Amino acid sequence: MIEHKRFSMFLLTLIVLANIGFISFDQSGIENQVGAINPQSVYRVFLFIIIGFMLIVSFSFRKTIILVNPKKSLAATRRRSYSMTLEYLLLTSFALSLVLNVSPGDLILGAYRLVEWVILLVLCYSIFSKVSATSNDPHKAIELSVKFFKIVASVPVGIVLVAAVFAPELAWTTYYSESYVVRFGGILTGPNGLALLAGIGSIFFLFGSSSKIAKAWGIGLFFVVILTYSRGGIAGAIVSIAYLQMAKKSRRSQFAFLGGAFLLAGVIFLSIDGEFFASFTRLLSRGDSSINLSSLNSRTNVWEAGFTGFLDAPFLGHGFIAGPKLLGTWVNQDWWRPMHAHNEFLNSAIAGGSVALILISIIYVKISYRLYKLKAAKVVPPIFIASWIQLVFYAFLTPILSHVVTSASIMFIMLSVSISSIYRASIRK
Repeated sequence: MIEHKRFSMFLLTLIVLANIGFISFDQSGIENQVGAINPQSVYRVFLFIIIGFMLIVSFSFRKTIILVNPKKSLAATRRRSYSMTLEYLLLTSFALSLVLNVSPGDLILGAYRLVEWVILLVLCYSIFSKVSATSNDPHKAIELSVKFFKIVASVPVGIVLVAAVFAPELAWTTYYSESYVVRFGGILTGPNGLALLAGIGSIFFLFGSSSKIAKAWGIGLFFVVILTYSRGGIAGAIVSIAYLQMAKKSRRSQFAFLGGAFLLAGVIFLSIDGEFFASFTRLLSRGDSSINLSSLNSRTNVWEAGFTGFLDAPFLGHGFIAGPKLLGTWVNQDWWRPMHAHNEFLNSAIAGGSVALILISIIYVKISYRLYKLKAAKVVPPIFIASWIQLVFYAFLTPILSHVVTSASIMFIMLSVSISSIYRASIRK
């Protein structure tokens, strides 16, 4: 069991490292000066080949064990069996959209991205199926989940923090719109993705650890969220912490938090026409105009164009990865060509049509329902729901399941598979 856990941690860390960037790409999406084949893409493909090869060897070894002791192995398989049918159906719908809609070049790229998804799903299934096979205790899966969430959150943030000292050009994003803006997170890991990782990590370290060092790291991760200047990330972190405060049994803590929230809301409301509110608005807009803030940095324009594109191919969409790229031609922006729809559900609809949209919606509802049932049964700790809140906030602004594998995707699949494992273990118990 220990060897399996260490091996799984190693492979999962490799997937996390595969998402670390080191080449500066044109963020506007207008120019591609490095080409499709570049050191960054070669590095990523190389790591995923290693991970895939190690998984194949690992499963081959397990099949050898099944041949040696089939009765024991098959019994363990029955105990640990839980369904990932929805996730594989989603990938199948994306595969169909590729075959039916895109050019050979886009087909190859999309097929490779789907292989990355299969590797991630198989790895996460492998991690938690081992726990389910050896124990009917849901707390074993909870304990393992917490450890893996801490690793996935800490590794990228730690790398960016080190780079902030020794190679700051890789760790910070600076740009000038109507004022000079500096955000923590850059080429290595973008500010929004970094905010999600740090936000979820802060929850697990602050509320899921007893060590003072771990809690101190959790506080540091929360400050990282603030430094990213990611409005969605900060909002998700604040709401999740608010939920954790309200989930406490102490009435005093609940009333104190509610009182503080109402006081802050009252101050903002009373100062709508004052300097405080103007400063608050400038802070939210990151120095841009209020029009830019109201359009969520032109995301509403992308959503409008994306919806129109979805109506053009409502059944199977325009193709996985390739379809959302068409947004650049649908959005009337000379300075920006979005590579995805900046929304999980709309992006899935453009990529895979109504079929993918329905499947991805069911996945989100399934996880929400199981978390609700587990919380009602007092099986799962509140930190899992707090993490889910942050992922949902992120999904409304950035695709997680309907685009390339990212660190957010790893967090999502880990949570989905671990919740399935915990849910089924609690039913058996």
